[in-house]
Amino acid sequence: MQYWQIDPVTHEVSAPVKAEYRGGMYHIPKSALTVEPLAHKEGFAVVATFDENGNPAGSEYIEDLRGVVIYDKTDCTHSETVSELGEIKAGFTTEKPATRFDEWINDRWVTNESDLYIANYNAVDNARRAAYSRIVAPLTEEAYIKRHLIKTEAAIAEADELEKQALAARRKIQAENPWPEPPAQE
Repeated sequence: MQYWQIDPVTHEVSAPVKAEYRGGMYHIPKSALTVEPLAHKEGFAVVATFDENGNPAGSEYIEDLRGVVIYDKTDCTHSETVSELGEIKAGFTTEKPATRFDEWINDRWVTNESDLYIANYNAVDNARRAAYSRIVAPLTEEAYIKRHLIKTEAAIAEADELEKQALAARRKIQAENPWPEPPAQE
Protein backbone atom coordinates (compact mmCIF):
# COMPACT_ATOMS: atom_id res chain seq x y z
CA MET A 1 0.00 0.00 0.00
CA GLN A 2 1.20 3.52 -0.71
CA TYR A 3 0.28 7.07 0.18
CA TRP A 4 1.26 10.59 -0.93
CA GLN A 5 2.60 13.25 1.41
CA ILE A 6 1.06 16.72 1.15
CA ASP A 7 3.07 19.92 1.51
CA PRO A 8 1.58 21.73 4.54
CA VAL A 9 1.81 25.17 2.86
CA THR A 10 1.11 24.67 -0.85
CA HIS A 11 -0.86 21.38 -0.49
CA GLU A 12 1.18 19.94 -3.37
CA VAL A 13 1.17 16.17 -3.56
CA SER A 14 4.61 14.54 -3.51
CA ALA A 15 5.85 11.25 -4.95
CA PRO A 16 4.30 8.06 -3.54
CA VAL A 17 5.64 6.56 -0.33
CA LYS A 18 5.33 2.90 0.53
CA ALA A 19 3.34 2.53 3.75
CA GLU A 20 5.08 0.65 6.52
CA TYR A 21 3.28 -2.52 7.65
CA ARG A 22 3.67 -3.27 11.36
CA GLY A 23 1.52 -4.79 14.00
CA GLY A 24 -0.92 -6.10 11.43
CA MET A 25 -1.69 -2.73 9.89
CA TYR A 26 -0.36 -0.11 7.47
CA HIS A 27 0.89 3.08 9.07
CA ILE A 28 -0.19 6.11 7.04
CA PRO A 29 -0.08 9.70 8.34
CA LYS A 30 -3.49 11.31 8.78
CA SER A 31 -2.34 14.26 6.64
CA ALA A 32 -1.46 12.01 3.67
CA LEU A 33 -3.48 11.37 0.54
CA THR A 34 -4.48 7.71 0.19
CA VAL A 35 -6.08 7.85 -3.28
CA GLU A 36 -3.85 8.09 -6.33
CA PRO A 37 -3.50 11.75 -7.37
CA LEU A 38 -3.77 13.12 -10.89
CA ALA A 39 -0.80 12.49 -13.18
CA HIS A 40 1.90 15.15 -13.61
CA LYS A 41 0.91 17.83 -16.14
CA GLU A 42 3.32 20.42 -17.58
CA GLY A 43 2.66 23.92 -16.23
CA PHE A 44 0.52 22.71 -13.34
CA ALA A 45 1.01 21.45 -9.80
CA VAL A 46 -0.99 18.53 -8.45
CA VAL A 47 -2.61 19.81 -5.27
CA ALA A 48 -4.63 17.90 -2.68
CA THR A 49 -8.31 18.60 -2.19
CA PHE A 50 -9.98 18.13 1.17
CA ASP A 51 -13.37 16.95 2.37
CA GLU A 52 -15.67 18.87 4.71
CA ASN A 53 -13.73 17.49 7.72
CA GLY A 54 -10.40 18.75 6.36
CA ASN A 55 -9.14 15.29 5.39
CA PRO A 56 -7.29 14.73 2.10
CA ALA A 57 -9.84 13.44 -0.41
CA GLY A 58 -8.40 13.82 -3.90
CA SER A 59 -6.35 16.13 -6.11
CA GLU A 60 -6.69 18.89 -8.68
CA TYR A 61 -4.49 20.86 -11.04
CA ILE A 62 -3.43 24.38 -10.08
CA GLU A 63 -1.49 26.51 -12.56
CA ASP A 64 2.20 26.61 -11.62
CA LEU A 65 4.07 29.63 -12.93
CA ARG A 66 6.53 29.88 -10.04
CA GLY A 67 9.82 31.37 -11.23
CA VAL A 68 8.18 32.98 -14.28
CA VAL A 69 8.63 36.74 -14.71
CA ILE A 70 5.36 38.64 -15.16
CA TYR A 71 4.96 42.22 -16.38
CA ASP A 72 2.58 44.92 -15.21
CA LYS A 73 0.25 45.90 -18.07
CA THR A 74 0.06 49.49 -16.77
CA ASP A 75 3.85 49.94 -16.53
CA CYS A 76 5.98 47.64 -18.65
CA THR A 77 9.09 48.52 -16.64
CA HIS A 78 7.60 46.88 -13.51
CA SER A 79 8.00 43.13 -13.34
CA GLU A 80 7.82 40.45 -10.67
CA THR A 81 8.74 36.80 -10.38
CA VAL A 82 5.82 34.52 -9.53
CA SER A 83 6.36 32.80 -6.20
CA GLU A 84 2.98 31.15 -5.52
CA LEU A 85 0.74 28.62 -7.22
CA GLY A 86 -2.28 29.79 -9.17
CA GLU A 87 -3.10 32.18 -11.94
CA ILE A 88 -1.01 35.31 -12.32
CA LYS A 89 -2.22 38.49 -10.67
CA ALA A 90 -4.82 40.56 -12.47
CA GLY A 91 -3.25 43.28 -14.57
CA PHE A 92 -0.09 41.27 -15.30
CA THR A 93 1.05 39.19 -18.27
CA THR A 94 3.81 36.70 -18.98
CA GLU A 95 4.47 38.38 -22.34
CA LYS A 96 7.72 40.32 -22.20
CA PRO A 97 7.65 43.86 -23.59
CA ALA A 98 10.15 44.58 -26.38
CA THR A 99 11.15 48.02 -25.05
CA ARG A 100 10.65 50.15 -21.97
CA PHE A 101 8.31 52.27 -24.09
CA ASP A 102 5.75 49.52 -24.67
CA GLU A 103 2.09 49.94 -23.78
CA TRP A 104 -0.49 47.15 -23.35
CA ILE A 105 -3.05 47.68 -26.12
CA ASN A 106 -5.56 45.11 -27.39
CA ASP A 107 -3.97 42.26 -25.40
CA ARG A 108 -0.42 42.80 -26.66
CA TRP A 109 2.57 45.11 -26.16
CA VAL A 110 2.80 47.98 -28.62
CA THR A 111 5.83 50.27 -28.65
CA ASN A 112 5.04 53.97 -28.20
CA GLU A 113 7.16 55.15 -31.13
CA SER A 114 6.95 58.81 -30.11
CA ASP A 115 8.34 58.14 -26.62
CA LEU A 116 11.03 55.87 -28.10
CA TYR A 117 12.03 58.59 -30.58
CA ILE A 118 12.24 61.23 -27.83
CA ALA A 119 14.44 58.95 -25.70
CA ASN A 120 16.71 58.14 -28.65
CA TYR A 121 16.91 61.82 -29.64
CA ASN A 122 17.86 62.79 -26.08
CA ALA A 123 20.50 60.06 -25.95
CA VAL A 124 22.11 61.35 -29.17
CA ASP A 125 21.88 64.94 -27.95
CA ASN A 126 23.56 64.03 -24.65
CA ALA A 127 26.30 62.05 -26.43
CA ARG A 128 26.98 64.95 -28.81
CA ARG A 129 27.06 67.52 -26.00
CA ALA A 130 29.46 65.40 -23.96
CA ALA A 131 31.78 64.89 -26.94
CA TYR A 132 31.65 68.60 -27.84
CA SER A 133 32.63 69.51 -24.27
CA ARG A 134 35.43 66.98 -24.20
CA ILE A 135 36.88 67.52 -27.69
CA VAL A 136 35.59 70.64 -29.50
CA ALA A 137 35.41 73.12 -26.61
CA PRO A 138 39.10 72.88 -25.63
CA LEU A 139 40.13 73.46 -29.26
CA THR A 140 37.86 76.51 -29.69
CA GLU A 141 38.90 77.96 -26.32
CA GLU A 142 42.58 77.65 -27.21
CA ALA A 143 41.89 79.20 -30.65
CA TYR A 144 40.08 82.10 -28.98
CA ILE A 145 43.00 82.76 -26.64
CA LYS A 146 45.54 82.69 -29.48
CA ARG A 147 43.41 84.87 -31.81
CA HIS A 148 42.10 87.48 -29.32
CA LEU A 149 44.60 87.59 -26.47
CA ILE A 150 47.99 86.69 -27.96
CA LYS A 151 47.24 88.25 -31.38
CA THR A 152 50.61 87.49 -33.02
CA GLU A 153 50.72 86.32 -36.62
CA ALA A 154 51.93 82.86 -35.53
CA ALA A 155 49.23 82.65 -32.83
CA ILE A 156 46.50 83.60 -35.34
CA ALA A 157 47.78 80.92 -37.75
CA GLU A 158 47.64 78.38 -34.89
CA ALA A 159 44.11 79.61 -34.06
CA ASP A 160 43.05 79.00 -37.67
CA GLU A 161 44.41 75.43 -37.47
CA LEU A 162 42.73 74.79 -34.11
CA GLU A 163 39.39 76.03 -35.48
CA LYS A 164 39.72 73.68 -38.46
CA GLN A 165 40.40 70.80 -36.05
CA ALA A 166 37.37 71.82 -33.95
CA LEU A 167 35.11 71.87 -37.02
CA ALA A 168 36.44 68.50 -38.21
CA ALA A 169 35.91 67.03 -34.74
CA ARG A 170 32.38 68.43 -34.67
CA ARG A 171 31.55 66.87 -38.06
CA LYS A 172 33.01 63.53 -36.91
CA ILE A 173 30.97 63.62 -33.68
CA GLN A 174 27.79 64.33 -35.66
CA ALA A 175 28.54 61.54 -38.14
CA GLU A 176 29.15 59.06 -35.30
CA ASN A 177 25.99 60.18 -33.48
CA PRO A 178 23.28 60.66 -36.14
CA TRP A 179 19.82 61.86 -35.17
CA PRO A 180 17.23 59.08 -35.03
CA GLU A 181 14.55 58.87 -37.67
CA PRO A 182 11.28 60.37 -36.43
CA PRO A 183 8.35 57.94 -36.27
CA ALA A 184 6.05 57.77 -39.27
CA GLN A 185 3.04 60.05 -38.99
CA GLU A 186 -0.27 58.23 -38.95
